[in-house]
Amino acid sequence: MQMAANEIESETARMMSSVASQLAAQGQLDMLPIYEEILTTEIEAKVNLKYGITTSASTDSVSLYFPDGGSVGYDSAFHTSVFKMYMTKELFDIYAQDYLYVDAPLEIEIGNLVPLLGTTLASWLIALSIPGTVKIVADLITCEEIYEKGGYAEVMVVSDASGIETSTALLVWDNYPYAVFVPFNDNYVWEAF
Repeated sequence: MQMAANEIESETARMMSSVASQLAAQGQLDMLPIYEEILTTEIEAKVNLKYGITTSASTDSVSLYFPDGGSVGYDSAFHTSVFKMYMTKELFDIYAQDYLYVDAPLEIEIGNLVPLLGTTLASWLIALSIPGTVKIVADLITCEEIYEKGGYAEVMVVSDASGIETSTALLVWDNYPYAVFVPFNDNYVWEAF
C-alpha cells in the first residue's frame, strides 16, 4: 500500500509540474486546482488498479482500449467538462515533429485535430460550447518526455461550466493502449480511431 502511495505522490508531482508550466503559458493558472483534482483522481485510479487496491477512484474509473488512439468527453470536478484525445506515436508525430529540435513552445491548434472525431464527440464539443479551435501549448521538455516514453500523448481540454474559459495540457499517455479516466457521472462519450 505504501508503494502505491509513493507512486501516486511522485507521479502527481511530475504531472502537475508540466501542467503548471503549460497553464502559465496560456495565462490559465487559475485552472490549476481543477487539473490537480482531475489528474490526481486519474493517477490514483491507475496506480490502485495496477496494485489491485480498491478505492472510490479505482471503482469509478473507466478503462477503454484504444490501440489506434481515441477520444473521450466527460463531466468532471468543479462543474467542468473534459475532452481528452489519446494519440499514438504516429499521430503525435504529425503534430509535434516540427517542434522537437527547437527551443520554442509547441503550439497546436486543436481545430486541426477535430476532423479525426466522429459525429458523437464533435456534437458533444459543440453542445458544451467547447471551442472547435483551442491552442495546445507545451514545452520541449514535455515533448521529449512523451518521446522517451514511447511517443504516446494525451491532449486534455478542460472547459468551465460556462464554456467561456478553456485550457489545455499535453501529457504523456502512460498506459497505452488503455485510456483510464474518472468521470463524475455516467454521462461520458468516447470514440476509438
